Amino acid sequence: MQRRQNPLVVLMAVIVFGCACAAQNSASQKQNGPEGSQKSAEPGSSEKVPEINGNLGACSVEIRVIDSAGKPVYGAQVSVHIRYGFGGFHRLDLQIGTNSDGLARFVGLSNRARMPLSFYADYHERETVVPVDLGQNCHQKQDAAIPDKPAPPPQE
Repeated sequence: MQRRQNPLVVLMAVIVFGCACAAQNSASQKQNGPEGSQKSAEPGSSEKVPEINGNLGACSVEIRVIDSAGKPVYGAQVSVHIRYGFGGFHRLDLQIGTNSDGLARFVGLSNRARMPLSFYADYHERETVVPVDLGQNCHQKQDAAIPDKPAPPPQE
């Protein structure tokens, strides 16, 4: 005679296992910092590119922030909001500043996240968006041209 498991017991076991996995993931993120590992470069150093690791995969994106004259912008903030996993329920926000060459690198990105990813480059209230689809090319280099004037506030 076989013993049948109560469906409620099986459901509770799945919930407990899911909570344990989430707690372990949270602990590893606290150990690595909430935004992954981050390296920053000294101003004027053209060798080191600041980089942030999303710890999601093997893809990378290098963003070069330039002004309307094509010159690199130092100190611009580049950010991305990543939705991944089943149904896009997992989310990760990454942000990093550019070096003197206007470069910022995002590594450890997944090509299975919701595409395209929108990278926002912001400098003194001037912003531009760079869409990147890692499903087509896993390692990309993109330029983000910052406009000359800030965008006007929305009219009500």
